[in-house]
Amino acid sequence: MQIHRHKAAISRKELSKPVFAAIQQRVIQEGDSVFDYGCGKGSDVRILKKQGYEVTGWDPFHAAENKKEFADIVNLGYVINVIEDPKERIEVLKESFKYAKKCLIVAAQVLTEDQQTQGKSYADGIITKRNTFQKYYTQNELQNYISDTLKVDPIPACLGVFYVFKDDKYREHFLSDKYIRQYVCRPRQYKTLEEKLEPYRELLEEFANTVGKLGRLPKSDEFSKYNELKQNLGSTKKALTFCERLFEDFNFAEIAENRYNDILVYFAVSMLRGKFKLKNMDDGIKKDIKIIFGSIAEVKAEASHLIHKLRDHKNIYEACAKAPVGKLLPDSLYIHIDYLDFLSPLLRLYVACATTFTGEMSDATLVKINRNKRKISFLYYNNFDKNPHPELQHSIVVDLRYLTVKDWIQSKDNPPILHRKETFVGNNYPGFAKFAKLTRQEEKAGLFDTGEFIGRKQNWEEIVKRKGLKITGHRVFVNS
Repeated sequence: MQIHRHKAAISRKELSKPVFAAIQQRVIQEGDSVFDYGCGKGSDVRILKKQGYEVTGWDPFHAAENKKEFADIVNLGYVINVIEDPKERIEVLKESFKYAKKCLIVAAQVLTEDQQTQGKSYADGIITKRNTFQKYYTQNELQNYISDTLKVDPIPACLGVFYVFKDDKYREHFLSDKYIRQYVCRPRQYKTLEEKLEPYRELLEEFANTVGKLGRLPKSDEFSKYNELKQNLGSTKKALTFCERLFEDFNFAEIAENRYNDILVYFAVSMLRGKFKLKNMDDGIKKDIKIIFGSIAEVKAEASHLIHKLRDHKNIYEACAKAPVGKLLPDSLYIHIDYLDFLSPLLRLYVACATTFTGEMSDATLVKINRNKRKISFLYYNNFDKNPHPELQHSIVVDLRYLTVKDWIQSKDNPPILHRKETFVGNNYPGFAKFAKLTRQEEKAGLFDTGEFIGRKQNWEEIVKRKGLKITGHRVFVNS
C-alpha cells in the first residue's frame, strides 16, 4: 500500500500548538535558534522569521533541498505520528534529538479515553481517507515512548506536546521558572507621598523589585545601588518601610511568605518527578534556599512533609475549606486560573500533580478541585470577562488515582453556564465590581429564588424571560 505522508502537512496562518506553547512557556526565548525538523509546508518557519527568530526548516517532501541543522531548539511537530514504520519512527526521534542543543519539542496526535479514531486499521495506527497514516497515542503512552527511546524524562507542555531537555540544568531552569513567580512592583497612583522620598522614588522602585524577586532583603552584591541606597536612606530596613508606604500591594511579610511557598512547591514538584539532582538547580535558588530555609536539608524535609500530606485526601478537603479565594461547594472548590498562586502550597502542589501529567493549562478559565475524589478539572468557558453568564465549552478532567485524562467537549444545545462570577476571583480582579453588581441585581429580581435549576443555558433563559427581564452586558433590564 502506498502511503502519502506529505498530504498530512497543512498550511497555517498561526503558529502550531507546540511552537506557540514553547514561546508562551519561555522554552523558545529571544536569541535562541530554532530548527523545524519535518517542517511540512513551513508555516511555523515563516511566522517565526517574521517575529524575528533565527529559524530554519527541513522536510523530506516540501523542503528536501534544505539542510538539517543544529539549533538551540528543535521542533518535531506531529511527525512521528505520520510515520508508519516503527523503526523509522525511532530513528527520526533520535536524530531530531541529536540536532537539539538545549531542547527538543515533540508533538503527536493524542486521544483521551473518551475519544475514538476514524479510519482503516493499519500496523499500529490507521489509514485516513486521504491515504495518510496516523498513529494515535494516549498522553501517558507518548510520554513513555519518548522516555524509553531517548532515555530522558520528558516534561509535558500540554496534551500531546512534550519538552525533552538536552541538559538537566536546562530542565531545572524551566521548572523553577514555571513554579516560582516573577514579581513586579506596581507604583501606587500618586496622591500624597512624603516629599523627602520623591527624589529617591526610582531608586526605591528598583529596590522593591529586587526584594520582590528575592523574597528577602538583598545582600550587598545582589543590588547594584546598595551603597547609594544606604547613603541616602540609611539602611535596607528603612528603605523597606518606605517601599511599603509608597507602593501599592507591597507587603514584605506577604512577599517573603510567597517566595517561601514558591520554592517549597517547586522543590516538592521536582522531588515528585524523580531524577532530581541538586547540582542542576540554579545557583540563585540554592542561595535563596540557604538564606530562607537555612539549608537544603530543611527545604527537602519541608517538601517531603508536604508530599506526605497529599496521601490523605482529608488534607485536600480541609485545605479547600480554608482557601482565601474561590467558590467553595460541598464537593469542590472552583477557582479562576489566575488565582492558583493564592492557594496554599498543598493545593498548589496538588494541582501541579495534574499539570505534570497533562502539561500547561494556563489557557483554562477555571480549575475545579474535587474535595471528595482525587480529580482535578480544567474548565474552559467562552469569554469569561465579557459574557455575563459564560457557557462551558469543554473540560479536561484528570483522575490522579488512575492517572487518566478525559477531554469532554460540551454540547452546544444546553450547556452549563456560570452565575456569581465574582465568587471565582479575588476582589482585585479587573471585573470584580461589575460581576458583583450584576449578582446583586439578579438577586433583587428574584432570579435565584425560583426553586428551579438555573445551571443550564436554556433553563436560565426561560426563567429570565418569564420574569419579563433581559440581561445585556452586566445589567438587568425590564424587557419592554
